[in-house]
Amino acid sequence: MFAQTFGKIRITGNMTMIPKEREEPKELMEAFEMANQMSWTKEESDAYEARGIYIRDERGRVEYAMVEGEKIGIKKGIKENAKATAKKIKPY
Repeated sequence: MFAQTFGKIRITGNMTMIPKEREEPKELMEAFEMANQMSWTKEESDAYEARGIYIRDERGRVEYAMVEGEKIGIKKGIKENAKATAKKIKPY
């Protein structure tokens, strides 16, 4: 797919920065990133993977907290609505 769209790309040397004009399209940026990762040591690769796992875990925690917070908010809203409704009802 990549070769069909962009032709053959050869990356040589040690690229520490990707030129601005090469940041788009997305597939080209991904190719540069993959080429960069291939030059990593095992320690660098392991650290990158561990960081990715940490980020996914944190996103999961935040998402879970948001869902739980919403549930609590709904319960509080129902309770407050019930109290407000009860105050409006006149005793017999």
